[in-house]
Amino acid sequence: MKSRIEFDKSLIILIIIIIVVASAVFLIVRYTRTDRITEMIENEKDINSVFLIHDEDELLFTEILFYSSATGKGALLDIPGETGVIIEKLGKIDRIDMLYDQKNPEEYITAVENLIEQEIFNYFQIDLKDFVALVDILGGLEMFIDNPVEIIDEEQTALLPSGSIILDGDKTKTFITYFDPEESDVEESGRREKTIQSLLKGFQEQGSILVMDGMYSFFKRTIETNADDSSMKAFVGEMANLDTSRIVFQRVLGVRRTVDEQVLLFCHYDGNLLRETVRQTITSLANVEVVSDEELNLSIQILNGTPVNGLASRTSQVFQSFGYDIAHIGNYEANDVEKTFVIDKSGDIVQAQRVASIIHCSNVESSVESAGEYDDIFAGEPGEDADLVIILGKDFDGRYCKE
Repeated sequence: MKSRIEFDKSLIILIIIIIVVASAVFLIVRYTRTDRITEMIENEKDINSVFLIHDEDELLFTEILFYSSATGKGALLDIPGETGVIIEKLGKIDRIDMLYDQKNPEEYITAVENLIEQEIFNYFQIDLKDFVALVDILGGLEMFIDNPVEIIDEEQTALLPSGSIILDGDKTKTFITYFDPEESDVEESGRREKTIQSLLKGFQEQGSILVMDGMYSFFKRTIETNADDSSMKAFVGEMANLDTSRIVFQRVLGVRRTVDEQVLLFCHYDGNLLRETVRQTITSLANVEVVSDEELNLSIQILNGTPVNGLASRTSQVFQSFGYDIAHIGNYEANDVEKTFVIDKSGDIVQAQRVASIIHCSNVESSVESAGEYDDIFAGEPGEDADLVIILGKDFDGRYCKE
C-alpha cells in the first residue's frame, strides 16, 4: 500500500514537471517569435492589406493597400462592389460584394485575391460607427475637397466646405456616404481612396500613441482584423515610413452591362488588364530609385501611338507610381509609331532622359532645339503645357521599351 502511494506521488510530480516545462517553452516561443508583419518588414517584403468599411451587414467600400516596405511607397486600389465575377457556388455571374459576410469576410477576400491574383495578408474591417470613433481618436482626418458639397433632400443632408480641412468623425461619415447623382465613378472612387489615404496619414502621425498600452485597447476596439496584436502594432508602426503624399490611386477599369436586371462592372480583357496593372504597380513601388522633388514637379503628357487600346492610361499608372503628375493622356495623331520617343519641352534634356529611363526609352528629343517642329502637333491640345510628352510606339510592351 505504501509503495502504491509513493508511485502515485511520483507520477503526480512528473506530470507537474511536464506541465511546467511545456508552459515555459510556450512562453519562450510566444515572446521570442517574430510576428509575420515584422518578419516581412525586416525582409523588405511587399505587404498587401485590405480595408473593408461596412455599415452593419452592408459593405460600403473596399480599398486594397499595396505597400513596399523596401521603399515606403504605396498604392490604393478601389474595388467597386458592383464588379461582376463568377459566383461558383451559385453557378452565375453576380456582384462581387454579394459574397461579403461581416461575420466571416474570408470568402469575399478570397474572391478579391482571385480578381487581382495577389495574396492579401491583412484585413482591417471597420463598421461605420467605429470608423467615426476611430477618426475622432486620430484627432480628425485631413482632407482636401475640390468643390463644396451641398446636398439637401428628403433622403440626405450633406454640407461640406471646399479646400483643405480637418473632418471629425461625423463629417468623415458624411464624406464617405453621401450620394451625388452627378458624380462620376472616378470621383466617387477617388473620394473613398482619399479617405483611406488620410486614415493612413493619421496612423503615420499618431502611430506611436496608438500602440501605447493605455491607448491601444481603445484603438483595437474600432477595428476587426486577422492580425494579432504584435502584427497590428508592427503594421501601424510601419505606416510611419509610408509616403502618404505620393500614394498612387488605382481603380478597376471596365464596361458596364445589365445582367439579371442589375448593372455590373466587367473588367477589361477578362480582368487581365487589372491584374497586369497591379503587377506593374507592385513592381514600381519596390523600385528603389529615388526621384527628386524637382523632377516630380514635372508634368507629363502620354500619347498612344499604337493600335493598342488603353496603353496610355496603363502607362500613366507606371509614372504615377513614381510620384509624377500626369497632365493628360490620349492618342497621338498616328497609330503606327514604331519607336517610343520622349519630347522635352522644359529645356532640361538630362532630366527628361532620367524620366525616359523609367520605361527604358533612349529616344529623347528637345522641342527647344527642334525649331518649332512639334509646335503644330501640340498647340491647342489638352496637356499642351506639359513639360514632357511621351509618344508610345510599338516597341513598348506596357512597361518597358524593347530593343
